[in-house]
Amino acid sequence: MRAMPELQTALQATPTGLPGALNGLYTSMSKTTEAVTPTSFLTSLRQAFPQFAEMARSSGGMKSLTGGYAQQDAEECWTQMTNALKDVPGLPGPSGSGPAASKKFIEQYMSGEMRRELKCDEAPEEPPSVTVEKVLKVECNIGPTTNYMHSGIMDALDGKLEKHSSSLGRDAVYTTHSRLARLPSYLTVHMVRFHWKRDILKKTKIMRKVKFPSEFDAVDIVTDELKEKLLPVSRKLKEFEKERAERRKVRKRTKNAKAEKDKDVEMVDATASSSSGPSAAIPVESDEGKGKEVASVELQDEPVYREKEAKELDALIDADLRADVGCSVSGLYDLVGSYILSRRPNTSKQTNKTLPLAAIVTHKGAAADAGHYMAYVKKSVFHPVSHSSGTKGSLEDDDDDWYKFDDNKVSVFPKEKLATLDGGGEDSSAYVLLYKTKALA
Repeated sequence: MRAMPELQTALQATPTGLPGALNGLYTSMSKTTEAVTPTSFLTSLRQAFPQFAEMARSSGGMKSLTGGYAQQDAEECWTQMTNALKDVPGLPGPSGSGPAASKKFIEQYMSGEMRRELKCDEAPEEPPSVTVEKVLKVECNIGPTTNYMHSGIMDALDGKLEKHSSSLGRDAVYTTHSRLARLPSYLTVHMVRFHWKRDILKKTKIMRKVKFPSEFDAVDIVTDELKEKLLPVSRKLKEFEKERAERRKVRKRTKNAKAEKDKDVEMVDATASSSSGPSAAIPVESDEGKGKEVASVELQDEPVYREKEAKELDALIDADLRADVGCSVSGLYDLVGSYILSRRPNTSKQTNKTLPLAAIVTHKGAAADAGHYMAYVKKSVFHPVSHSSGTKGSLEDDDDDWYKFDDNKVSVFPKEKLATLDGGGEDSSAYVLLYKTKALA
């Protein structure tokens, strides 16, 4: 799924409350390229969740004389907004009926199912308890040795806790083992950077540098049953992505060689026109060395390959996953963000505006109750990616740069700087990540 037009359509069916205010904000944004002040939306947000209406306080605990609002947590805001959209209608299944027909949009596209198993370490004969719950995010715990997002997620899924044991009649140590039994199309990862320190009775920020991937394979965090369903598509899609990368390299080499050859031809023509003597052809350099002609590689148009790949991948999709509208069928994700296609009110006609859902929300600063939040969205979310040369207004297939949203200032953020958001200091560090399941074609 390349975009989320379903959400924008569904929002129009819920014109009141926070969903209605969000729809109004998107409509306002679609009508201009200038900055939009979301006054109406913020008013609705503060009415729905009074915590976001709290006023700033001075160091003495009194309300600030400036009358500004208190700093709030972006992850808490994201969670509350997602919960507020829980009644937005979802999409019907392939047959138009069945379980999918009664599900809501958030449940379909943004909710996972977590299977948790508890085993008593001190009473092996005690049967393990198993629960399944819906989750809107996956947490990445950040400890003293956490260097990568994957290990932080695994630490959050597996651990120890102390609880009452019915068989022992006392508190005992239990091992928790959690895995996702369902993966949504949009997977939210919360980098747990803020925690409460009991010794100082204060919320503090964890500054540690933690690397996060631009591509995430979630197969390691799912149940064995789900893994078995995902792997056929996952393995084949990885094979196809390697082949796509090779084709991109070939096309790039061919394009560069053609440009060099055209340049040499122009030089020859210029020499011939200014000289009365015979002209000699100038050999074109290639990877094999000077004086050799660049070997041309005949490739079909990329859409031809993509169509064949899509058919092969479609045949591998598990029947249960195919019927589960909004789930990931591969377990492979891209960190790109997404967008909602804006539609004119009371019509089904799409405008040419795209409205972003951030892939990365960062926090800048050392304090937990202060600082500055910014958002990042990949350029390909806003612009179509060209799988063939000469497509006007489209991005090259290998354009991996980003847009940085700093309040009303938008700038290009080079892909090479993405690693600077890993953290490790007071500068911007990734806090909330939104991964989108990879498209099959």
